[in-house]
Amino acid sequence: MTVKRRLAIFGLGVLALLALALITLWFQRKPIAKDYLDTYLTQKGVTARYEITDVGTKRQRLEKIVIGDPARPDLTADWAEVDVALL
Repeated sequence: MTVKRRLAIFGLGVLALLALALITLWFQRKPIAKDYLDTYLTQKGVTARYEITDVGTKRQRLEKIVIGDPARPDLTADWAEVDVALL
């Protein structure tokens, strides 16, 4: 087997692993977003319940939002869209 052929096979293997990693991240985007948002709200001392219904590359859509004590919430909303950006 020639060096060029080995490099080509290695390159294809790396590309396949990268594609697999990206596909895995794409399918795990909602749990990742929920975990991040839960951690952020906990750090700020905010009690909240919500459902993440859509996660895009630049926004998240939250539905059934209840902020504060569930018996007497400070805020309720049917839905909200959150813009996200990397710092």
